[in-house]
Amino acid sequence: MKVLLVNSDVAKNRGDRAITEGMIELIRNREEDVLITGLSEESERDAKWFGINFLKMDALSINPIDWLILANEARRSDLVYWGGGELLKDYTNTISLWYWCAKVLWLSWFNANIYGTFQGVGPTRSALSKRLIRFAVNRTSKFAVRDQESFDKLVRWGVSPQKLISSTDPAVYPTPGELEDNDFKLLHSLGLESEFLDNFVAIAPRNWFHYQKGGFLPFRWRVRLTGTQVSEQNLRYKQALTDLLRRTALKNENILLIPMHGVEDIEFCQEI
Repeated sequence: MKVLLVNSDVAKNRGDRAITEGMIELIRNREEDVLITGLSEESERDAKWFGINFLKMDALSINPIDWLILANEARRSDLVYWGGGELLKDYTNTISLWYWCAKVLWLSWFNANIYGTFQGVGPTRSALSKRLIRFAVNRTSKFAVRDQESFDKLVRWGVSPQKLISSTDPAVYPTPGELEDNDFKLLHSLGLESEFLDNFVAIAPRNWFHYQKGGFLPFRWRVRLTGTQVSEQNLRYKQALTDLLRRTALKNENILLIPMHGVEDIEFCQEI
C-alpha cells in the first residue's frame, strides 16, 4: 500500500506537525504494510521525525515543477490523503481557497482515490467561496471533518451527508512517550533543569492573524504592504493570554512558552 499525504505546513507549524503525527499513526494502525510520503520544505529533518518519506516542497508551493512531481507521486500511489488543519475558508483570504481547489482538482486527474482527512471548515462569507468549497469536497471519495460544526456547514452548502464523516482532530491520537536521556540533555542545553518538568505548563502561543479579516490576500501580507493596524479583537486576545499566564504563574506553576509557527511567534512569546 502506497499513500501520498498532502499535508499542511509541517515545516514550521507545530500544530500541523501534531495533526500529521496523528494521521501517520492512524494510517499505520489500519495498514500494516504501508509506504507513506508527505510534503515538507524540511524533508530530511521531517523524515527523521516522522519516519516516512517526504518530497522536498512547500505545502503551498506554486512551482510548476513541484506540481509535476506531486502529480507523478499521486499517479504512483494507491491513495491520496488530503488534509490536516483548517484549509477551506475565506475569512483570512480567498487566494488560498482558490489554491486548494486547484490543487485537489489537479491531483484528481492523476488519482481518483482522494480522501479529505480531518479538516476543519473555517468561517466563510461569500456564496462563491462556499461553492468552491463544495466543489473541492465533491472531488474527494470521502471527506472527514474534525468537528460537527464543519460537517453541518458542508451539508448546508450542498454537500451530501453520505460524502462526509464527522470525526475529531487526530492531534489527540498519539500517546506522548517518556522523556529519554537525550531529551534531558537538550533541556539542560537550553538552561532548563529536569526539576522544571515536575511542575510546569507548556503553552504554544501564536499571534493569530485569523482575528483580522483578509481580502483576496492574507491579512499579514496586507499589513506589510499597507501598514494596516492590528484589530481590537487581536489586542483582546493578547491581553487574555497574558492574564492567563499571570494567573498560572501565581499558582507557582513553571511556564514553558513554545513558539507555535515561526519567527513572528518567537517575537510574540518575548512580548507576552
